[in-house]
Amino acid sequence: MRRRHYSFLLSVLLWGCSRTPFLIADFDSNYKPKLKTVALMPFSLPVRNQLAENHRSGLEEKITGAIVESDSSHSYLFPYTVRLRLWGAADSAILRIPADSAGKLFSAQVLLYSEVIRLYQSEGSNPTTREVGASKFQRRGVELLVEFRLVETASGKLLWRYRVRRFGEDVETASQRVGQAAAGALPL
Repeated sequence: MRRRHYSFLLSVLLWGCSRTPFLIADFDSNYKPKLKTVALMPFSLPVRNQLAENHRSGLEEKITGAIVESDSSHSYLFPYTVRLRLWGAADSAILRIPADSAGKLFSAQVLLYSEVIRLYQSEGSNPTTREVGASKFQRRGVELLVEFRLVETASGKLLWRYRVRRFGEDVETASQRVGQAAAGALPL
C-alpha cells in the first residue's frame, strides 16, 4: 500500500514539475504588456478632406468596432464616450491633452490614437480610359491609409506605431479592412 502511495506522489511531483508557466529564455522576446484599459481617442483627419469629414463617424465606428471585436480581455473606452466626458470640446483639443492627464481623466492605462492620413475615392482608370499625362493605373473605389499609435499614460511613452493601407468598394469596406489589420497587429 505504501509503495502505491509513494509511486503516486512521485508521479504527481514529476508531472507538476514538468509543466512550467512560461519559458524564461523566451519571455523577453514574446513579452506583451499586461494592460487592461484602453481609451480609443477621437480620430485625427487629414486637413481639408471633405470625404473624411463626411464619413468621420462611420470611420470611427467601423475601425474601432473591428479592433474591439477581436479582443475580449481588455476594456475599451470609445471616441464618443471620450467626447461626452469633455462636453463641448473639439476633437483637436481632446487630442492635445497630455497622455498622463488623459489617462487620469479617462481611467485608462493606454491611449490608442488613430490618424487618417489619406482617404481617397477614385472612379478608376485603365490604359484605354486613362487621361493623357496620367502616370499610373488607379483602382476603382476607396483607398484608406491610417496610422495607429499606442501611448502609455503613466510615462507618455510610445509603445507601438502601425500604418495600414487598405482598399475597398466603399468607405465602410475599407474601414472594416483597416480595423481588422490593426486588430491583428495590436500588441495587447
